[in-house]
Amino acid sequence: MTYSTMLREWKDLSAMRAINTLAYTPAGVLSMMTPDANAATGIIDLSPLDTLSAATREHERRRLVEDAKMVGLHITATAMDERGAYHWRVSIERGPHA
Repeated sequence: MTYSTMLREWKDLSAMRAINTLAYTPAGVLSMMTPDANAATGIIDLSPLDTLSAATREHERRRLVEDAKMVGLHITATAMDERGAYHWRVSIERGPHA
């Protein structure tokens, strides 16, 4: 399953209820959280595997950011923790054109 497919499914689910879900990917653990049903904001995290090279980590980060944008998740803040996990605050585009 691609990032865009997972993010689209999670975005659709978040319209009905608050979500806190994760998936294991070849690059590491991907998660998305929203505080409420149909929330306008959420948090996406990617915890890359320790075995990935710096180049592969950056490639996966770029893919995730591009796929999020494609499905209507717009990054408003970015952070990286001391273990190399990425954290993004996103605004969630809703409506018929989202």
